[in-house]
Amino acid sequence: MQENQIILSLIEMMLKGDDNAHIVEIKNTNPVLNKICIVRTYSAGVYVGQVVDIQEQEVVIKNARNIHSWTGAKTTLDMANNGISTGNLSGVVDTLYLSDAIAIIPCTDNAIAMFDKLPKIEHKF
Repeated sequence: MQENQIILSLIEMMLKGDDNAHIVEIKNTNPVLNKICIVRTYSAGVYVGQVVDIQEQEVVIKNARNIHSWTGAKTTLDMANNGISTGNLSGVVDTLYLSDAIAIIPCTDNAIAMFDKLPKIEHKF
């Protein structure tokens, strides 16, 4: 729901005397939620993973990998459409919180398959 619709619904409920007017469920209906996406940030780089929450420019990604460098795609749009041939990707992070997201691009099935084929680097400390 849009913010204005929520406010109007609350006013209507209060005018009707609805005791549950203070309980409002707000659902994020962004079409990229729960999809595998390329997320480009202003200063933290490019990531691939499942977008599970978006609040303005803040994005939460599950099973996230940072894409340090790549070949086989000229832009992040190409990357989301066709994947990459090779790249320097980080290991998988269960949950990643990113701020300053400037592009969230859903990946095609073909691109997801390409990313799945790339080696997963696990760092041991």
